Amino acid sequence: MIPSSVRALDRIPNDEYNFKHTVVQRAPVPPAIVIWNMIDFAHVNWVHRKTYNHCKILAQRGNVHLLEYGVKQFFFLRLPISFKYLIWHEYVRPNIVRHISRSPWGSYSRVEVVVNEISVGNEIHSEIHHTFYMNAPRFLHRVILAYVGKWSEILWEEDGAMLLRRQKVLQAGFDDHPVDTNVRGVEGFLAE
Repeated sequence: MIPSSVRALDRIPNDEYNFKHTVVQRAPVPPAIVIWNMIDFAHVNWVHRKTYNHCKILAQRGNVHLLEYGVKQFFFLRLPISFKYLIWHEYVRPNIVRHISRSPWGSYSRVEVVVNEISVGNEIHSEIHHTFYMNAPRFLHRVILAYVGKWSEILWEEDGAMLLRRQKVLQAGFDDHPVDTNVRGVEGFLAE
């Protein structure tokens, strides 16, 4: 019997995937700000317009969300085409975010993000390990590696600026509005 403390994504064996790649990034902000960014789905609709058409929260229970993302699969060609992906997203306290995505073609990919605290001088920074898993024909692995690299570069550029702005606001003594401490969809994007 599997203990209730074991999450669903932990039960998918890694041998289900034949492609695994980890991207490591560092941010000059504490892990709490990085985690905040990763579970703030509302910003996706405004900040990540290069790679996503939309993000909708379909259902939520605790730290688990069922999402629909409009993914601009051909972002590198700047084509205005997006495909709907269904995403099961989970935040595991204190520092892990996992999700599994189902493409319109029925294929699955998994991402596990571990955010670690590191010290740089007298400051607390974050080291973020994004590990991508999927099952794909071996001859496509190099293409997927380049694709994941470019995708990560774009998202990191967009999120990096947001992380730094949030750090400045918090350092200036501002608090979150109570409404903004809850994960929510943006009006008009929340699925009904």
